[in-house]
Amino acid sequence: MVEQEKLTTVNKKKINPRNIEKLPEIISKYINTLPETPYTAMGFNFVYTIEVGREILKNIFLINDKKLTEIFSNKYEFGGIIKFSFENFIVTLTIKPQDADHISGSFNFHYASQNKENLIKNLSIYQKARKFSEKILKELFDV
Repeated sequence: MVEQEKLTTVNKKKINPRNIEKLPEIISKYINTLPETPYTAMGFNFVYTIEVGREILKNIFLINDKKLTEIFSNKYEFGGIIKFSFENFIVTLTIKPQDADHISGSFNFHYASQNKENLIKNLSIYQKARKFSEKILKELFDV
């Protein structure tokens, strides 16, 4: 029995170009194999580690460093959450420091629908969403 509250369909552990390209096909087969399962949404998650100093986050996002320094001292770390639309998806980008030389960028592309055909149709955006994620990070961090 599948819990209706939440089912995570597929997580790829072995990452290679072929697996990445085949993921929409794998998910589509999964959905069609379980026609009785009620679906409410689907999403793509892309997580990147970027080799840049965490100070760059202040340059991109920080509005009032003086006030934050007064509140948190000089040793605070800074990140951000940005929410925006892309195609039929709502995207949440979370950017946060990992260590002195790395930050992470985590994208969640969310598409809400109870219509199985619409879910499968929107799987076609997977590669475009992945490339768009990489483009955003390149533009934000000049990498």
